[in-house]
Amino acid sequence: MKKSRLLALLLITPLFSLAGCKENHITVSDLKTGIQYLASERNYTFTYVGNSNNHDIIYTNNSIGIVPNNVPSATDIYIQHSQGVYRLRYNLDDYVSSEILSKGKSLWGDKYYPTMLGADVGFTSSIKSEDTSVKVSSKDFKMAFVKCIGYTSDQIVNVNSLNIAYRKSGDKQYLRFTLDYSGSQIIYDAHDFGTSKNSIVDEYVGNGGTYLTINDNFSTMRRLFKDNNFIQDIYYFGEEESGYAASAYFHPNYYMSIYNGSNVGTGAIALKDKASGYYGTYYFQIEFTDQGARPSLLSKPVYDKPNVPEYYHYPSELLLFSTFEFVYKWTNQDMGGYTRQGQGYYFNNQELLENFSNNFSMSENFSGQRPLGVAIDFVKGKTDDKTVIMFYYKFVYSGQIYVMPIPFYNFGKANIAALDSIYNRYNKE
Repeated sequence: MKKSRLLALLLITPLFSLAGCKENHITVSDLKTGIQYLASERNYTFTYVGNSNNHDIIYTNNSIGIVPNNVPSATDIYIQHSQGVYRLRYNLDDYVSSEILSKGKSLWGDKYYPTMLGADVGFTSSIKSEDTSVKVSSKDFKMAFVKCIGYTSDQIVNVNSLNIAYRKSGDKQYLRFTLDYSGSQIIYDAHDFGTSKNSIVDEYVGNGGTYLTINDNFSTMRRLFKDNNFIQDIYYFGEEESGYAASAYFHPNYYMSIYNGSNVGTGAIALKDKASGYYGTYYFQIEFTDQGARPSLLSKPVYDKPNVPEYYHYPSELLLFSTFEFVYKWTNQDMGGYTRQGQGYYFNNQELLENFSNNFSMSENFSGQRPLGVAIDFVKGKTDDKTVIMFYYKFVYSGQIYVMPIPFYNFGKANIAALDSIYNRYNKE
């Protein structure tokens, strides 16, 4: 296995050994015991039977997840560690691990990945020893299975039927699940009862792999954005020119944008005073003059819920801040025509790029654009408000490659006194 590219960013922590874990399992010998095994034990494999996207879903005491046969990037495995559960995926020709997702949590008890454990198998009471197939009547069992293979509980309505057949060839035995889903058949085989192993996990952990411990810069970055108090500068791009267009003020209680050269800002504020009739999220306009700021509110809320960060897609919710395993050190001084001032990082993981693009409404502003990557210039100041975090969004638009700067600064000091005054007056929940 290739040496992890994340070693420069993580501190190696004590390895949790997967050895020595004994599994007391039911002996599968027929249809009935096979189904009951799945609902009570923790070691088996589902294999997709199809013409493409072939993969295994491997369940063991200490790991659960998808192991694709031909597309490593689809790897998605959860691993139990003594500290909790972490996630293993594949990126840029290497396996990368997440941070501990929740300290002290259990892989099976907290259901990070859907399992059959505890599924209703009451329907097996009518199965005779000579029976080799059954049509599943339990909605709970069907629900558990469709979740295991990647469907949601809402999609259960599209399941017409689920049939299970017991098959044996030599010393190999398996259950064939045939799901009639919206008129199409989806087939999985359950097998290796009590003997399933995940070679990817065994090799990764055996070579010293463990969960990610992020560096101080990433910790600071996540903390600053989670506080929801900062300013962003917004740039425009045109065929002939581009430049600074506006500034956006992010605050836990309000959001405001103001165009370059204007003295009038607009935005929304969350108010929580039911007694006075102000409850919800309200639009406002605020005029800044030499005599002070003069805000005005709409009389009715635009949203019933008083939660500005939720409605305005604050960057604190970026997938980036929970998946630093996909972020790599970038030592290049140049960032698409911009010069790096601090510590440089870079990601081009497709899931993160789509999330980043959607959060900043790139496709709405540049129809048909395609993201290529995001560079991060982390300039740490002596205090939070002196720290600057620059994102450089690289994308293709109308056949040309562009790099858009997205700077954030004034962390912790984006308050606007006139809006604080309104919030304090109508915050009596």
